[in-house]
Amino acid sequence: MPLTPIALLFAFLLLAAAAVDFLEQRIPNWIVLALAALFVVQAIRHNGEVSWVNQAGTSLALLAIGLGLYAVGQLGAGDAKLMAAVGLWAGAFAVFAMLLLISISGAVFAGLLVAARRLVPWMRWDPHGRRPQALVTGGGVPYGVAIAAGTLLSLRFFPAWLWR
Repeated sequence: MPLTPIALLFAFLLLAAAAVDFLEQRIPNWIVLALAALFVVQAIRHNGEVSWVNQAGTSLALLAIGLGLYAVGQLGAGDAKLMAAVGLWAGAFAVFAMLLLISISGAVFAGLLVAARRLVPWMRWDPHGRRPQALVTGGGVPYGVAIAAGTLLSLRFFPAWLWR
């Protein structure tokens, strides 16, 4: 992936989603909407190369799966929306590589998070108890971090027209 303004903005938005999710365990809707809007702008610029059915179908499938996981308490709503937004970018041909790398990133991040919650004496470090929400013992895993990491690691599988 070349370092174009579109690619840098895409990466910035993903990193912003990861940072907010880590600190507050929520993903703002404006980030998800910005990712989707940025895709639409780029797709319109390359209208002859984009397969709208492929890209939108992948996004809708990931949203449906994500909302199903949200309904049974396994994923946050923001995570489901973020997955749909990055699915719009990935399309059907890159989605499996992206999901694999997100899963690996999630496993690594969850392990690091469990270790950080148990091993680091956070209360001595910050006696007022102010710390990122992700480091609160018993809290959930901010999966937006894994989504961002796995997506960034899988960008080379995304359609090439996205980055021109």
